[in-house]
This record gives sequence, structure tokens and C-alpha cells, in this order.
Amino acid sequence: MVDSISFGYLQPSPSVVSDLFFSFHTPTSECSIDLDNGPSGETLTCWSRGTNIRVTSNFKLDLQQALTDIGFEESAKATNPLGAALRWYCPSTATRYSTPFFPVQNNENSLDCLIDGWQVKESVDVQLVIGLRESPSAISSPASPSVVGSILLTSSCRLRVEGIGALPSVRIIDFAENNFANKNAQWEIRLEPDLEIHSTRGLSVYLNSRNRTTTRVLKSLRTKSPSSEAQLWLKFLQVEVRKTMAWFAASQALETDLSEFADDPDSFGYELDLLLHGLFPDEDRSTLAEKLLSNPGLMDARIHDLMEEQCN
Repeated sequence: MVDSISFGYLQPSPSVVSDLFFSFHTPTSECSIDLDNGPSGETLTCWSRGTNIRVTSNFKLDLQQALTDIGFEESAKATNPLGAALRWYCPSTATRYSTPFFPVQNNENSLDCLIDGWQVKESVDVQLVIGLRESPSAISSPASPSVVGSILLTSSCRLRVEGIGALPSVRIIDFAENNFANKNAQWEIRLEPDLEIHSTRGLSVYLNSRNRTTTRVLKSLRTKSPSSEAQLWLKFLQVEVRKTMAWFAASQALETDLSEFADDPDSFGYELDLLLHGLFPDEDRSTLAEKLLSNPGLMDARIHDLMEEQCN
């Protein structure tokens, strides 16, 4: 759905834009949103904090009708001063970005940009903007737009990026310089025993900048087309984080009723309770740890099923 917002000058009919959809891609996940069906949102599962998200907007534009609607004469139509830009804004981090206006053409158009994975959390709003890329050469109405950057049409959607399948904020450091026990490890996962703290502080993932495999994989993940090795490495890390967190949650459930955190959705305890509920919805929490110890493969199987469900 395209929004027509009045700015005091002539604007095209929203019907000049059709077949509009956004697609979102990361090394481990992708999704799309069809804007022809109205404003909507989607969740990008298996996204890890810090991983860039490539956004592509595809749409059809009746260019001649758009130029006619805003009162441009034939000479202005010939030079086509219209353009399109992509903007994104993250409410949680108050970070925003906009591409410059790129020329549009009649019928098929495609536009893309990168969302900085370190600058977003929880959700991000993405907007397609059609406006004046340059000053028109001739207009037939004093109500026609004439200032470069004037907005003619917009269309927005919301992408949710964090859930059970997402990694927390990740720190890349030299393990040897920071006195880690295993200075050659690729990563280390740490958990806080205080379940009342904010969920973003309960789990920490450290990546070793000294480890050659980690360095090579991180370099690949920053590219547009990460290697198969990098994608597999990232998925394995996600599974390892979930497994470590799930074992910790099961052990905490022996002494603490995690359902007590239901009224505090921002707490680490609530996140642990949510994870256990997703993995073992019908299990008695008081005996869960003992059951897992007697059947170690059960945890791995449930984690595998959860990750496959989120990634498909």
C-alpha cells in the first residue's frame, strides 16, 4: 500500500505504484513483505545481532501518469526528474539512514540498501520514498512540486529482527590480552546468575579476534555473499548459544519458578522461561534437569528442532 501525504503541492495518485514488495536477506535467513496487501510486518528469524540485513524493494511505476498527475510538461517528462530512495529507522536505537534518490524508470524498478546490524534491535521500519531527484525543466501548474527532495509518495513496513533465534550483542576481542582461560578458542559464552537483570545483559558472547577461523568467517559474513563455511559457522554458534542457555535455564528451574518472571518481559528470567517453554512445553520443570542428565541427547534434539522450525 502506497501512502499519499499532502505537502501542499500536486502529488501522483497512489495507483501509479503497483506490485510493491520488500525482501530482506542475511546469510542465514530471508523473508519478504507484499505491500499490495496493505501495511504489514514480518519477522526475520535466525538473525544474529551485528549481521547486516540487505533490503531490496521491487515495484512497478506508471511514470508518465505520475508526471502528468503532478503537472509536468512534456519537456520535463523527457528528462524525468523523479527518483526513489530507501530509508530505515530503528525505534529501539533511534538510528536512521537514507539512501540518495536514484533515477526511476517506467514499469519495473528495483532498489536496495544495507541495514547496519549493529545499529538495530527488536524491529526496524523500512520506507520506500518517491520524490524529486532534480529540479523539473518545465511545469504547467504553480501547485507542481519544484524543490529537489520533495516527497511525492511513500510506503512503509516493519521488520522484527529479534526473538528466540537471535544472538545477543556480540563482542570481538583478543582472548589472550583479556585473560580468557582458553586463549585459542573461537568463542566463549557467559551467563549471569542474576535473573532479574535486563535480558540484554544476561547473556554475553565473545568472539576471539586472535583465532584465524573466527577472523576469516567474520570477514566473509560482512560481504554480500558469505561463504558456505561462514554460514555454517554462524548457524553452529547460534545452536551453541541456545544449548548453553537452555542447560542454564533447566538448572535454574530446579531452584526458581521461572514463571514468576511472567510480569517482567524484559528480564533475563523471562527469556529463560520462554526458551524452556518453547523447547519443553509439557515437561515438569522440577524434574527436567534430572531427565536431561539421564538422556543427554534430548536437549540436542529439541534445540535442533527449534532452530529448524525458525529457519524454515
